[in-house]
Amino acid sequence: MGRSRWAADPKNTNVTATNTASGNIVIADTAGGLTVSTGGVNQTGTGTVGITAAGGTLNVNETVQSTGTGTITLTATGPTSDVVVATGKSVTSTGGNIAIDAPQDITLTGTGTVITGGTGTITLTADSDNATSGAINANNSATAIQAGTGLVTLLGRSGIAAGTTITNV
Repeated sequence: MGRSRWAADPKNTNVTATNTASGNIVIADTAGGLTVSTGGVNQTGTGTVGITAAGGTLNVNETVQSTGTGTITLTATGPTSDVVVATGKSVTSTGGNIAIDAPQDITLTGTGTVITGGTGTITLTADSDNATSGAINANNSATAIQAGTGLVTLLGRSGIAAGTTITNV
């Protein structure tokens, strides 16, 4: 597939992408919200994954994964925007970094997870615009946030849910 860049049509807020060659997956939405849907986003090539919901919430309703060492970046923008990983879904890399940024909250619902292996790092930043408030809610699963030997950084102006669990893989 090579380099992939896709801008969401204002009428299409559900996305799916797969890359099996070299190159990046870049999805940028300007319609005010975006949902990763059936089939998810799969980077089995050597590139990165970047998904941005400009001006709205980014809902991860299917798995976003990378089997390489490329970084996965999920970003919501807009003063009231969140990033939500649905129950049973995952943001997963076998060895790359994972960064999730939201102006408001980051929520891993139910058994939703963020996982990286090897030396990959995980950085979750709620209130990424440093404007009002933002919390990290990942307290519904004993395996919500998992990292190999890499660092885990959780930043939330309004707090981090008391039951949020971080484990090594």
